[in-house]
Amino acid sequence: RALFESRDWTSLVPDQAHKVVTAGYGSGDDYVAAARTGNGATVIAYFPSQKMVTVDMSAITGTKVNAFWYNPRDGSSQQQGSYPTTGYRQFTPPDKDDWVLLLDNASLSLTAPETTNDR
Repeated sequence: RALFESRDWTSLVPDQAHKVVTAGYGSGDDYVAAARTGNGATVIAYFPSQKMVTVDMSAITGTKVNAFWYNPRDGSSQQQGSYPTTGYRQFTPPDKDDWVLLLDNASLSLTAPETTNDR
């Protein structure tokens, strides 16, 4: 619950055409499901296992993106880094378990999901 309450989840649109997660998304039980908010400010991608995907960083608004890994098993988060919204970047979860990748327009100053955002 903390994950979705920390972001504008009501405007998420599934990335079915793979315009955001462009490679490595897999299929079946190992499919990396991704969605982006309608305004392009946030991307949320669920990784059922440890695999590398490629993200088109230009699909996120702003000039910089803050990236977080969210652990759905215990609700903890860790910052992955800050990146420009240009080109393509590869992401791999921290371990073999399931993880959620959050990519946010850095100018929004959104914090990790286990903390409270002003919404």
